[in-house]
Amino acid sequence: MTAWTGVGRMLGRLVSYLALSGFLLLLPVPAVEAGGGPHSCGDVAGLLRQGQPLVVIVAPVETREGADSEAYGDWVAYRDQFLLQVAGSGPCVARLTPEQYRARLTAPDLRDPFATLFVRNGRAGLLHAGMVLEPGVYQAGIAFLGEGDPAPGSPFGLVPVVVRWR
Repeated sequence: MTAWTGVGRMLGRLVSYLALSGFLLLLPVPAVEAGGGPHSCGDVAGLLRQGQPLVVIVAPVETREGADSEAYGDWVAYRDQFLLQVAGSGPCVARLTPEQYRARLTAPDLRDPFATLFVRNGRAGLLHAGMVLEPGVYQAGIAFLGEGDPAPGSPFGLVPVVVRWR
């Protein structure tokens, strides 16, 4: 492999990421963000009490230094692909900072500033601690929300948890 092949791949990923990010700005994604917003689908605790399927994506506020890492770029790309997939017909997606998460949920406890929590029936959840760097995490989580049970030793580091809210 030549150096140009690697550069070409990186440029291709960057162009795909930028195109996808620009396209996402035009789509109505059902997401709960800090303080609600135009795409707010309600209060996280209210959705949990109602037993609605919910995906909670936890991440700190973006910083310049974090945004420059390859892992962060991959995480953003996979997250954005997932948001496109569920836009309009999938579960509600709440995007919270770690502080907002702790203010709304008491369990599971997060030890990483990045996490993704898939919640069905208001109590049963699957937790992925850390950045999602494999799109299969989202597919396994969506299958779980559709009443599929996670396999023992769940793939992709997904851990069954009990969800509790404030």
